[in-house]
Amino acid sequence: MKNPKNILAYAAIVACAVSPCLAFAEKSVPADDSVAVAAAKKTSTPAGWTDDFENAKKLAAETNRDLFVLFTGSDWCSWCIRLEKEVISQNGFTEKLSEKFVPVFIDIPNDKALLSELAAEQNQKLVERYRVEGFPTVLLMDAEGFTFAHTGYQAGGPEAYLKSLSTLANEGKNSAEYKTTKALAALPKDAPDRIARLDDLLSALPTETQNHYFEYVEEILAADPDGALGYRAKYPYFAVAGPIVSEFRELITSIILKTEEDLKARGLGRTEENVKACATARIAERKADFDAVRAKATAAQPLFPKGTLGARTLEEILLSIDFYEKYFLTPTEKTDAQ
Repeated sequence: MKNPKNILAYAAIVACAVSPCLAFAEKSVPADDSVAVAAAKKTSTPAGWTDDFENAKKLAAETNRDLFVLFTGSDWCSWCIRLEKEVISQNGFTEKLSEKFVPVFIDIPNDKALLSELAAEQNQKLVERYRVEGFPTVLLMDAEGFTFAHTGYQAGGPEAYLKSLSTLANEGKNSAEYKTTKALAALPKDAPDRIARLDDLLSALPTETQNHYFEYVEEILAADPDGALGYRAKYPYFAVAGPIVSEFRELITSIILKTEEDLKARGLGRTEENVKACATARIAERKADFDAVRAKATAAQPLFPKGTLGARTLEEILLSIDFYEKYFLTPTEKTDAQ
């Protein structure tokens, strides 16, 4: 199961149909942290900042500082531009920030010429690794790359921003979540009691917090495939809702890819009309799969109290399926698909 957080983010076929310009969100840049630093043709990275994440970690370790990692869309995100104008570009901000942090600029611009070769290779990978879902996002990390706090745009100018960072850093480094992250990372892969120790660290956490460590929860579930050890019962969201999320995501991804193939094969432009026509055909032929996911999500709903992450996630899936059918399928197509 992949990270099930924000399942609607994976319903990008709707964005493609309703507003083709939003399709950039589905593009992925190949990543390779071993790529050597290369000079940018022109760069969006501000003076005093770096776009080299790995070197920034080394510098932070050498200078006993933390990382201030800004994920931004420098040439299209209005709040990112406001943050740059109101805070980052103000005299003295970078110098004061650099006293405690190594400033790192991770840009996802529309104009890829704004990136160095290294940034073009690494930035999307970092967005995915740290599950960044909106811009601007600021992650405060230690020199090992473990996040202990996050923020974004804040009004009030540079002094207020720096004061807020000090508070966030103090609270973050003393938080149970950060300490759990460090403890999980330090747990030896070959420890004979690894699963029991993972369970000790995670079972008492709220589901929303467990979701931050879904890869460790998956490891626990894999060690208890039939539930005989009692672990699966402790993590119902991941054991029950998770597979439904994965099935729905794979269904949507398949439709997106097939729609793109149809557009290309037929020589059609990415207009709303063309995308909707191709997507409609693909959704109609997968009607039975949508029905299967709907049935599983509906059956699982009683397991999760109202308002919990499991209940909200299943409801999002059901609402998404309803939307697809109402938006893409005519009554005749629905009947033909049955």
